Amino acid sequence: MGKKTLVYGLIPALIFVQSCALFAAEKLETDAATEETAPALNTEQSQHFQTLTHKMMGHISLARFALAIKLPRQAVHQIEKAQIIAANLGSH
Repeated sequence: MGKKTLVYGLIPALIFVQSCALFAAEKLETDAATEETAPALNTEQSQHFQTLTHKMMGHISLARFALAIKLPRQAVHQIEKAQIIAANLGSH
């Protein structure tokens, strides 16, 4: 597989993972709005979602950096990690 093919294959993956991050951020806002009904549970849950979202965005940043320095395998690895976190966020 050529480097161009790999890079162009990663672009949709980056877009997907970023959209999942936006969805997670919206979920955090929704959770914060309902926090008044059960503050202890929602605070812990919000912190957990926020932590996962930050980790996912970190993996996306590392993937972008890996692409910038022409390390496509490492970029794929970081995207895979971000997708796992995105799936975890989506299941809640």
